Amino acid sequence: MSQNGVVICAGERIKTCEARPEGDCVIDAEHLPQLTNVKRIVTPAKVSQIEIVEDTAVLRLRTPPAIFVSFLEGQYLDLLFSGIRRSYSIASTSGSDLIELHIKRVAGGAMSGNVFDVFAENTLVRLELPIGSFFVRESDKPLIFLATGTGFSSVQSMVSRLLDQKTNREVHVYWGNRYQKDFYTDLPREWAGRHKNVIYCPVTSREKVGSSCRYVQEAALKDIGAFNNYDVYACGSLNMIESAKKLMIENGLQANNFYSDAFVATTN
Repeated sequence: MSQNGVVICAGERIKTCEARPEGDCVIDAEHLPQLTNVKRIVTPAKVSQIEIVEDTAVLRLRTPPAIFVSFLEGQYLDLLFSGIRRSYSIASTSGSDLIELHIKRVAGGAMSGNVFDVFAENTLVRLELPIGSFFVRESDKPLIFLATGTGFSSVQSMVSRLLDQKTNREVHVYWGNRYQKDFYTDLPREWAGRHKNVIYCPVTSREKVGSSCRYVQEAALKDIGAFNNYDVYACGSLNMIESAKKLMIENGLQANNFYSDAFVATTN
């Protein structure tokens, strides 16, 4: 199986950019026709609004009206400014007037420092997008979304599109942060209040609020128990994704029904 440039061969993970086959091999790669007409572009954009909530910036960008920007909800982009390039998940939906990003302040971070301390209305940046194969697959199975920190940005995009499409699928949203103050939007709570098929569970790892579980995958296991008939989408820290996948497969999830987008540590 191939995923994000990694091939799993005889139980071992092999980086395809660093390995050469010594004989015949077969690669089981997922066919993604949904990406056929999604074209990557580079476009200028200007800052329209920056909303700061604790250590998270909700950044909204507008692109030139003559440039058509299309993507699949769940994909990400590269933000380019002053010689720096960083990747961020897109929080808005395709066709929206503004492109929304959720950016965490990182101590000494090159890009996040600019976002918090330099960016202002009409600051000019460049975007390269869309990138990635993280998006909701067609299915009639109930959905579980797992997010940590600003990994909620992808979940916001995907769930917003599903609700726009008036999905009948059951949607479980588990969002984890360290402290209650780190939940920078009430949107998932609003979803649950307006839509009977949306169930939301906030989880805190260092402050007891509501759920007795410390991690999103533990909360999902406590609530649901067995994952045989679910599709799971996880976005956030690599530790969460690896732990969630292992735990859920041990409790009935088919490995091919786990989709993820890991945030790799970098100087943001």
